[in-house]
Amino acid sequence: MKTWRIGAIIMALLLLVTVTGCGAFGSGAEQVTWQPVQVTRGDIKVSVSGSGKLTISNDATLSFGVSGRIQDILVEEDDTVTAGQVLARLDTGALQIAVTQAKTAESQAVLAEEQAKVALEEARYNLDTLERRHASYEEQRIAKLNISAIEQQIKTVEQQIKQAEESIAQAEKQITWATIKSTMDGVVY
Repeated sequence: MKTWRIGAIIMALLLLVTVTGCGAFGSGAEQVTWQPVQVTRGDIKVSVSGSGKLTISNDATLSFGVSGRIQDILVEEDDTVTAGQVLARLDTGALQIAVTQAKTAESQAVLAEEQAKVALEEARYNLDTLERRHASYEEQRIAKLNISAIEQQIKTVEQQIKQAEESIAQAEKQITWATIKSTMDGVVY
């Protein structure tokens, strides 16, 4: 008898769920009505409005690495730029002169070094000749002092060459600093 009651309760619950789901008790849903409409061609107009604050996601402040007189400004406000694009240049005339002067100093120092090396070979040859002739101690001493002086001169000239090379590198670096390039794709503002 218990089985019959449980079966009856389950059947009643299923009937209740089915009737409720089909809306037999008046779910309050509105009746849908269809209305035929004639279709015409045209543009669909959509507008969206809103308020908010616009911010820039990537921003870069650029400046020259050296001071100078501006020669060219190649972009204007609202221009679109790409990474690596030249934006502005300084007049590099004075910097070019500095490069030329440093290269001239380097060339002169290299020439002086070559001349000193030739003089050193001559001084060594002279000392060798004096020693083979059994020249006096004083003559040999003077020849050795001459060799020492020329060796010192070569060291000095080698330092001048090194300084000239550093000056060239610095002046050429400053020339590259006289150009501003864009660091990213974007818009000038």
